[in-house]
Amino acid sequence: MTVQQSVLFIVISRVGNLIMSSNAVNYPKDCKPVNASTKNAELLKRLKLLSEKLKCEVTNEEADTPNRYQDLMLHLTNSQFLSNKNSDVRLLLACCIADIFRVFAPNLPIENLSLLKGVLLFIITVIENVPDKGSSMYQYYLYLVENISVVETMQIALELGDGAYVILRQLIKQSFNSVNEKNADEHIQGMLMGMCSKLIQGVDQISNIVLDAIFFFIVQPQKINNREAYRMARDLIRSNQTTLEPYVALLLKRGLETGILDECELISQKKLYDLICELHKFAPEMISSALPILVNQMHNEDVSVRREAVRLFGNLFGDQNSRMADDEPEVWNEYLKRFADVNEEIRRICTRNAEDILVFHPELRGQVTDAVILRCQDVDENVRLEVLALVQGLAKRKFEALSERLLTHIIDRIRDRKVRVRHAVIRGLSHLHRTIFSNDELTNLEQSSVSSIFSAIMNHYYQPLLEDRLLTEKIFVLNLIPYKLDENKRMGILINIFLNMNNYGVKALEQILMKQSFQRRLLRNLVKLIEQTVQPQKGKTIDDVIRGIIECNPEPAKFSLVFRQFLTYLTNDKQILLSLKYITGKQYVCQKVESAVLEILQRLRDQKVSVECLDAVRCLFECCSPLQFDGTAVSVLVDTVVTLIKDNIDGSQFNLYYKLIKLLKIVANAYPHCFVNGPTLGSLVELIQIENFSGTESLLELVIAISAEFKHELVAKDMIDKYVKYCECISVNGTPRAAKYAVRCISKLLNTEQTRVKLGNIFQDSLLHISASDPQCCTALKTLSSCVEVDTAQFCNELLEILKTKIMDLLLDRSAGNVVFNQQSTSNNYSEQSRNGTICDETYVQIKKHCLKFVANFLVSVAQFSECDVEPLVRNLLKLYSTLLETKGDIFEKPCSPTHMGEFRILAGSSILKLATKPRYAKFVTADDLITLSTLGYDEESEIRHRFFGKLNKYLMALQLHVEYMGLFALVTLYEDADFQNKVRVLVDANITKRRKCLERSEMKDFAPYYQPEYCIAYAIYVLAKLPSFESTKCEPELRRLAESIWFLLEIFNARKEPGSLEFIYNIFKTIKNSTDSRLQDCTKEELQQKNEKIWALCDIGILLISYRVKNLMKDVESKPLLNSFMQIFKANTKVYVSTSFIKQLKTKKTNTRYKKADTAEEATKSFIRHSLTHNSGKSTKTPSALKVTVGKKNFQASDSKGWDSENE
Repeated sequence: MTVQQSVLFIVISRVGNLIMSSNAVNYPKDCKPVNASTKNAELLKRLKLLSEKLKCEVTNEEADTPNRYQDLMLHLTNSQFLSNKNSDVRLLLACCIADIFRVFAPNLPIENLSLLKGVLLFIITVIENVPDKGSSMYQYYLYLVENISVVETMQIALELGDGAYVILRQLIKQSFNSVNEKNADEHIQGMLMGMCSKLIQGVDQISNIVLDAIFFFIVQPQKINNREAYRMARDLIRSNQTTLEPYVALLLKRGLETGILDECELISQKKLYDLICELHKFAPEMISSALPILVNQMHNEDVSVRREAVRLFGNLFGDQNSRMADDEPEVWNEYLKRFADVNEEIRRICTRNAEDILVFHPELRGQVTDAVILRCQDVDENVRLEVLALVQGLAKRKFEALSERLLTHIIDRIRDRKVRVRHAVIRGLSHLHRTIFSNDELTNLEQSSVSSIFSAIMNHYYQPLLEDRLLTEKIFVLNLIPYKLDENKRMGILINIFLNMNNYGVKALEQILMKQSFQRRLLRNLVKLIEQTVQPQKGKTIDDVIRGIIECNPEPAKFSLVFRQFLTYLTNDKQILLSLKYITGKQYVCQKVESAVLEILQRLRDQKVSVECLDAVRCLFECCSPLQFDGTAVSVLVDTVVTLIKDNIDGSQFNLYYKLIKLLKIVANAYPHCFVNGPTLGSLVELIQIENFSGTESLLELVIAISAEFKHELVAKDMIDKYVKYCECISVNGTPRAAKYAVRCISKLLNTEQTRVKLGNIFQDSLLHISASDPQCCTALKTLSSCVEVDTAQFCNELLEILKTKIMDLLLDRSAGNVVFNQQSTSNNYSEQSRNGTICDETYVQIKKHCLKFVANFLVSVAQFSECDVEPLVRNLLKLYSTLLETKGDIFEKPCSPTHMGEFRILAGSSILKLATKPRYAKFVTADDLITLSTLGYDEESEIRHRFFGKLNKYLMALQLHVEYMGLFALVTLYEDADFQNKVRVLVDANITKRRKCLERSEMKDFAPYYQPEYCIAYAIYVLAKLPSFESTKCEPELRRLAESIWFLLEIFNARKEPGSLEFIYNIFKTIKNSTDSRLQDCTKEELQQKNEKIWALCDIGILLISYRVKNLMKDVESKPLLNSFMQIFKANTKVYVSTSFIKQLKTKKTNTRYKKADTAEEATKSFIRHSLTHNSGKSTKTPSALKVTVGKKNFQASDSKGWDSENE
């Protein structure tokens, strides 16, 4: 009971006592006296009887007795009765008082206004306490409400003057409080609403205390806590809108201008904006007068005021039924400007509220999407994250509201500079990808609209950010190809996404799966070693395995400690070892793998393992556990692929065939054991039975990938027989590329003896087709080459004789008796025009190309077979390749097109590189050959240049070429191609990293000049000095061009910021400048000086570039580079060989736009794609053959120059 009510009860008590002391109480007939001293049980009986009797009484007007029961009223309103705490007593007492009011109507039984006010407040208090509907007192409660509603008892409050506001406030407050979801009754609520409405209409004006009571129920938390009361307050405002509107407008205006809500106790100033928002939902006219003030607040200098106004308008425009944008276009335009507010929190609010606008108001989507897109690149990372949350929310609530443009821009945030944003976007978009593809209600078109998410995340996998790569590997399993979906959905997503993926995404997918396989293989080896009982050399082997596992982690030093802690528990706990054995084995089921992982983690928790160790182990299993592919899943995948191929067998879907088989091959490389089951092998056999199937080459690669598993499975025997027959046919009648894989496939499917028999027959059959007039000549050449590759001992000697005769005759047009290249010899004899307009024969060109490939492949195959004497052949072929390059591919009798001559040039260059990878042949590759080879680096055809640098990088990354070949990368700047230069920067950086790791091995320290990456600068200088365009050191334009080439390599080393690296390069320049080219001894003195000056001038440029563009260079650091013997130390050379004007240009041009990009290499490394070999964990770690021949050599000048000086020997 409130203080106000207590005071009123005291007043009533005193007045009542005075009256009762002078008058006797008159009761209805048969009613016993009601006394306050009576116990509640007896009092309830008497009050019930009294209430029943009073119900039957007619009004005083009808009975013509004006003051009948007035004394009873005064007696019942005594404070002793009104203060009774028993709710039933109070309810019956209220019923009796209400009936007396009915009997006296329209007159008042109480003349004292204070007493009257107290009685009305008592009745309102009783109304608040609603009995349970199942109780006997509920009927009395219902009667009470009906009575005061019909009699309009509450209208008596109008006699109280200003006291009526108190009655109305309490009536609204207590009535609405009395209603909830449990006791909600439309009849009672309607009567209470009617009483409130009549009283609102009856008072002279609406006080703020009344509005306070109403508004209290339409804002939080009452809106949520009591929805029935909210609806009553809403309906009350609607039904009395005309009456309330001016007073509401006055209250809002006063609150917005002064920040004070006069006479309001229930709602505070903080709830004012929420109140406006709620009023707008059901009575928007009520807030129209406040809009100008709110618009001004959006421009207020006070951030807090502006923030609240923007938040309010965001809610108003985002309401489902709002028409404010149409009704108030100027306000809408002002709100849109707030998306670019100077305050980041306001921009976040606008972005957050944009979700509701996009969902509920399609007509505004264009404008809002444009505004949100700009926030994707907001300077504040929290705003950018808010856009991500918006995209996720839209995808869940209403997918069609998500614009493809907006999705594209948020996908771009995968490359955000902030790690927090980048990782949040990757996680959020991957979760969105999973949500969309898991929703069966969405169409294929809608699902394909988000397929770019997969490709973008996969492309990001190439970035040199190890944390990002690790995160990608995790979400690949969790969200991109969700392992918790069933096999059909999972494989369906994989196929759908793969068909829309670009080449970079395909390579990333392949690397992720291969890394999974690689880590599982290491863990499997670890389990085997732990299970071994034989101890000798076991420790060393385990350390090797552990080292391999640790190197796969982005933080190897930290991971090493926790993994060795895990290894202790793995060794001591057999259950953990068994679970790990199951996970890394081949006979597993995806669902059980998850259970095994959880069991390992739980057992580690039980043993109180540190949190760091637990997190590291969990991360390891997240990245390598086979949760996506098992025998069942692969069977579904293969079956789906076969079905798609059969359904699109119209001959025009080659790319589809290729990509589908490529997908199977990628999965097979990582999970070959999953393919060895009856259904899967049966589906693979179906592929070769498809007529005109064009994916033969990829299919055979797939079979080769899984062939190692066939030896352990009898189920594959039937499939092997069918594929061997198929391969025999392909090796003779297929395409050259298919024939190569067919021969390899036979060697993989059969044992050694069976392979020799089959290949012997194929070899003899192929020899019959070595003729220019035979349409299968190219296929035969490739088949023979593959045979010697597979079994060198069996075929090398016989094939060498054939090479010297038949094949060289084909290559050099020496077979005069042959009918060469009859136009009718093949139906696929396409033609192309040569430079002089004559028609060149495509078949002629193809045979030349395959002859060149054949010779190079043959030599590579027999490189380790010393019984085969091929040295004279190698010398002659190197001369042929050099001639091809010098003549730009135009050496054959018949005319060839520029495209074909370009193909000949790249084949010649690739062949030289192949031979240089073999120690047996590398000694024959001279310095002149390297200079000739370098012409491909500045070939006039961009495709030739790109292919050459790709081949060069391939062999360098495999450490099959020495560092001198790395200097050829400097040639990439000779043509303006910024994108390609940036990609090559990444390749060079990857090569440096690869060679740094190689040199970390103790056994490699004595061979630094072969592999230390800084030495590439020396060879770059030598190659650049031999450029035909570099005629004189006085030609400043050419010097500037070559300075760019030198800086291209220097910049990469500079960006890496490795201690001592640039100092060593600085000493290389000084050493070369003090040397002369020993290969120029046959030149005149003037020519010798001129050519040496070119080298010295380039050294000067290199020294100047380091001096001007490198900070904190320690030039005093002494180091002695060991150069090739063709550079002979002459004397100290202090002369500068570039002009003073050029030096000034070089110094001032560091401010030029091209030179402003001091961190270009570093940025390119972060922005462009690393070559797939850089991070391919699945590659062999064996020492390349190029390293084996240099072991034990100490004199670097002699060993390195042996090949380049061979002509002088």
